[in-house]
Order: sequence, then structure tokens, then C-alpha cells
Amino acid sequence: MRDSIENISQLQKKLNDLQLENQILKNILDKAGLSYHKELSIFRQSDSKEDYDQNRAKESFIRMQ
Repeated sequence: MRDSIENISQLQKKLNDLQLENQILKNILDKAGLSYHKELSIFRQSDSKEDYDQNRAKESFIRMQ
């Protein structure tokens, strides 16, 4: 039982860390003038992940630097 509780605690900590990292990355995109939600929407509208315009992703990355 103790192992299960420790595992749950570890998973919760990892989840919290990932949520914080995700928010930080969204803030970085926002400061670079990129809309996370817009980019995500475009990505989801494509038929597959491979259809995502790599040039668009590259341009977004360049703007962030």
C-alpha cells in the first residue's frame, strides 16, 4: 500500500512539473507574438502530424530567437 501511495505522489509531482513547464512554454510563445491556441488549431486541422507545415514551424522558431 505504501508503494502505491509513493507512486501516486511521484506521478502527481511529475504532472505538476509538466504543467508548470507547459505554462512557461506558452508564455514564451506569447512573448514571441505566437498564439499557442492558433498554432494548435492549425496542427489539429491537418490530416496528420506529418502534414503540419514544417516551414511554418521553422518560421515560428526563428521568430522566437
